[in-house]
Amino acid sequence: MTATAEQQAGLRLWARGLYPYEAGVELLIRHRSLADRMAAGGFLLSNAEDPEVPRGLVWPDVAGFVDSGPGLSGSQRRIVAIIGSLLGVEGYAVDLSDAVAGLDRDNMALVLAALSHANGAHEHRDMTALHQALAEAQRDGATTLAWDPAADEPLPPLYPWPAEAVTAGG
Repeated sequence: MTATAEQQAGLRLWARGLYPYEAGVELLIRHRSLADRMAAGGFLLSNAEDPEVPRGLVWPDVAGFVDSGPGLSGSQRRIVAIIGSLLGVEGYAVDLSDAVAGLDRDNMALVLAALSHANGAHEHRDMTALHQALAEAQRDGATTLAWDPAADEPLPPLYPWPAEAVTAGG
C-alpha cells in the first residue's frame, strides 16, 4: 500500500501554518518508502467521523510507527527521528551529529530542505530597500521612512525541496 494523494493532501492540511510541522510532513511525504510504510501499517491517522475535527486531516503516528518495531535501515531511523523532532513528538530530540552523519546525499538534500522550510526561509525577503531607507532617514534626521515594503523582494528558499522523492530503502 502506498500513501495516497488524498493522505498526502490531508497531511499537508494538518500541518499547514506551522513551518516545522510542514517541514516534517513534507520530509515524510518526499521520503516515499517511509510514507508508504506508514500508510501500509495504518500509521497515517484520520478522524473523519469526529465532527470536531475538520474533514480531510491526516496526521502521522511517528511514535506508534517506531514502537511497532518495523525493520528500518539506519538512514530511515535517522529520517524518522528528524521527522519526529520537527513534529514535536515527545522523545524525539535529535542529536544532529548522529542524525546527519549517516545520511546519503539524497536524504541529506531532503533534510536540508526541511530545515530551511522549518526556519521559514521560503518567506524571507531581501531587506535592502528597508536598510537604505533607514540609512537615509538617519542621515537626514527624518522622522518618517520613505520606504515601500513591496520594494523588498521575496528571496527563494535557502535550500529548495528536491524535485524527486527518495524512494529507495534509504
